[in-house]
Amino acid sequence: MGEILKAVATQRVDVRRLDSVCAEAKIAPPDMLSLDVQGAEWDVLAGARKLVEPSVLGVDLEVEFAEIYRGQKVFSQIHDLLIGLGFELFRVTPGDPSVTMVMPIGFFGEERQTWGEALYLKSNDHLTATAGPETTIRLYKLALLALLYAQVSYAVRCLEAIEARRAANPDPWGSAGAPGYAAFLDGFFQLYQSWPKVTVPDFSETHTQTMSQSRFWPEDKRAAAMKGDLGKEIDATRARLSATHGKNAGYILKLLLMSRTPIETYLADNGFARLAQIVAEKRKAQAETYLRVLM
Repeated sequence: MGEILKAVATQRVDVRRLDSVCAEAKIAPPDMLSLDVQGAEWDVLAGARKLVEPSVLGVDLEVEFAEIYRGQKVFSQIHDLLIGLGFELFRVTPGDPSVTMVMPIGFFGEERQTWGEALYLKSNDHLTATAGPETTIRLYKLALLALLYAQVSYAVRCLEAIEARRAANPDPWGSAGAPGYAAFLDGFFQLYQSWPKVTVPDFSETHTQTMSQSRFWPEDKRAAAMKGDLGKEIDATRARLSATHGKNAGYILKLLLMSRTPIETYLADNGFARLAQIVAEKRKAQAETYLRVLM
């Protein structure tokens, strides 16, 4: 922004590592980090390894895909660092695109993607490699973070890991007592366990190898094949799908027409109204796909 901003002075400042600041001030390690430090995200994370690897469960940060700030580390380097610290990438939200030169109105396309927001959560496998009640507590926290960021399947995966450990750690909280979010997550998982496990048929069920290949055939070849073996193969596949999944059609239609399911009500009643809306939108879209596959 050199056209409107001009440096009038330069001042050096001392910086401290996050892990040393927390240790000296006796601040409990954070469960979540949110970073937007103008290209210094890698430096913050690298300087806090002793804190990030054993304690932090999620990192939400700004990333650049090209060098915007002089000497900064870009997304690929931040990604490698966080993967090495036991995290998994869950989402990259694109920022506003950038132009490579000043352009007049009327001459803009999609333009270059130079930055965005990235979400990393601690790897479930990384956490479950250790035993003990502290790991169970961290799995609860990770499940809550996953729901806060609308990562429903990952929350369920964490809760399944907790259930697998329940016999060994029936009460990980001890005399401190379980926090409110633990009861909320237990209720969420109970709803999941009782929910019919009906899924949208996958590609291997809806397509044979020939059907898949035929999508790339010239139109005249495909039209001719439809009158012969390909047409018969498609009819046989549809009949098999109907026999396997047709019994669920009534249930799926009911799901499609419901204004809100029990799990959506549970989420909305517990402060997750936006997530309840997302789950409802996904439910309706998947139900429509399921019924379309059977047609």
